[in-house]
Amino acid sequence: MKHQTLFEQLWFTWRVRQGQDIANCGEDEILPQWERETLAGVFLNLLDRERDLEETHKDIIDFYLFCRNNLAQSKAQIYQDLWVLFMTKEKTSGFFVEFGACDGIFMSNTWLLEKKYKWSGILAEPNPHWADSLLLNREAHIDHSCVYRSTGDVVEMRCVTQAPELSHVADIVPSDIHQREGNRENITVEQVNTISLEDLLRKYNAPHIIDYLSIDTEGSELEILQSFRFDRYDVRLISVEHAGDESKREAIRETLESRGFQRWYPELTRWDDWYINMQ
Repeated sequence: MKHQTLFEQLWFTWRVRQGQDIANCGEDEILPQWERETLAGVFLNLLDRERDLEETHKDIIDFYLFCRNNLAQSKAQIYQDLWVLFMTKEKTSGFFVEFGACDGIFMSNTWLLEKKYKWSGILAEPNPHWADSLLLNREAHIDHSCVYRSTGDVVEMRCVTQAPELSHVADIVPSDIHQREGNRENITVEQVNTISLEDLLRKYNAPHIIDYLSIDTEGSELEILQSFRFDRYDVRLISVEHAGDESKREAIRETLESRGFQRWYPELTRWDDWYINMQ
């Protein structure tokens, strides 16, 4: 007989209700142990399903264990760097492309690949706030153009003073959680030159195989992907931020699936989606 889901099992729903009651009563010293016991029960439940060949959670469990063993190395915000290493079986000497790159360390999806696994690649970051530190921190090719739908335009870059990682192209207003919560209020405006993703790759003689493409441009991700000729390069893995903008997220999914990509366990990737090339 098929196992019930967690939400149908009395032990799980009881523990959740009890945990909420404990928190509401202010008994904070009890909560960590209660949480550990609940997590242990969840993992045992997953193992039961594996044993009975009902369903597999092997990839999720294996990824969790891989991350746990390598947490100290990661610079990425939600373990994108560890996902790349997990998917490539800790490949050395691969090739990455990352934009925006910030200072090359802060929330970097590729620092670990470059520094510990001898990957090479291209970093693009148009915000002048990061320019000097990016050059200092990284060995990859660095471009200060704004990766966008086409090359040769000049666009306004709205640079967020207090959180420069949230800066974006002015003619695309993000519809994400940061915009809704007013996290982009203090800005300066810079004029920046644009370059298409394809021209960026040509400029630095990128190889045909791009092992990992990291896209986080605070709103223009879809336009960049829609204008890229995927038939000219073999892109293996992609992480792309959607930041809670569900309409953009769905459009990105449709764009990438039409080009042979499959989304990898979106329940694990929070405000990103991660894609693998299935062709």
